[in-house]
Amino acid sequence: MRDQPEVRDRHVDVAFARGRRPVAAYFGHHKCGTRWITEILAQVCRESGLSNWSTLNAVPFADGTVLTWAERERIDVVSFTNADAHFLPPVGAIRGFHVVRDPRDICVSAYYSHRYSHATKRWPQLESMREWFDEVEPDEALAYEIDFLAPVFAAMEEWDTTRPDILELKFEDLVAADVGGLMRAFEFIGLCPGTRRPLDGSSHAHVFAQKVRRRLGLGVSRRRLSRARFEAIIRANGFDAKAEGRAPGDVDVTSHYRSGTPGDWHTHFSADHIERFKKAYPTLLAHLGYDEDW
Repeated sequence: MRDQPEVRDRHVDVAFARGRRPVAAYFGHHKCGTRWITEILAQVCRESGLSNWSTLNAVPFADGTVLTWAERERIDVVSFTNADAHFLPPVGAIRGFHVVRDPRDICVSAYYSHRYSHATKRWPQLESMREWFDEVEPDEALAYEIDFLAPVFAAMEEWDTTRPDILELKFEDLVAADVGGLMRAFEFIGLCPGTRRPLDGSSHAHVFAQKVRRRLGLGVSRRRLSRARFEAIIRANGFDAKAEGRAPGDVDVTSHYRSGTPGDWHTHFSADHIERFKKAYPTLLAHLGYDEDW
C-alpha cells in the first residue's frame, strides 16, 4: 500500500480514513489538454510500475463506475478524458483531479483541431466534416462548432465542482504554472507524496515484471519517483517540446499543439458567435468559474 498523500487545502481523504487506498484518477474533457496530460501520466506510471489506462468514453464501465472498472481490471491510475459525472463512485472512493478550460477557447481549438490535426482513425466521420469546413467560411464553421460541442459542455456543467476528493483545476492555470500545476495534481492523487530516491533512465523491464506478477496473482512492487524526476517528465512534455521548438503564441494551425496561449476566442468570436454561445450556454461560464465579461 502506498503512503497516504498529503492532504491539501480544504480536501480530505475519506477512503484513507477507512483504511483503503482510493483509485487515482484524472478527469478531462475534449480540447482541455487531454493528450498532454495523459501522455505525462502514462510515462509517470511506466516509471513507477503502476498500471494506467485511459478511456475516451464510459463504455468500459457502462455497467458500473470508474471505481468498479478500475478494481475489476486492477488499474492504479484511470484517465477518463471525456468525463461524465454519472459514472463517479461515492465521495471518498477515488482520489482525482479534474481539468476544465474556457469553453470559448474550446470552440476555437476544436475548430482548428477538427479541420487539421485530430486523428480520424477512430472517428472516420471527421473526414466529411473537414470537407464541409473547406467549403464554408471560417465564421460559419466556428458557429457549427459552438453547437456541435453541446454534449461536451453539458458534461462540464453537470460536473460537481464541490467534491472534496477531486481537485478542480483550470487548463489555463496549469499552463501558466509551468511544472507546479501538475505537481500539485500528482501530489493530490498520491502519485508524488514526497521526495524519495531518484529513478534514472527507463524502467520498462520493471513495468514488464509488474505485468507478470499481476498475471500470477502476486503483489506488485512499485518504485517511488523523486520530485526531480516528476518535474523532468513534465518539462520534457512541455509546449515547446510538443510544438517542436515553437514558443507559446507562435501559431501553427495544422499542429495539435497549435497556440499554447489562452484567450484565443477574443480574436475569433464575432458578435454573432457571442450571442450564439450566450443563448446556448447561459450558465456554463459561471459554473466553471470563468469571467462572463464579454
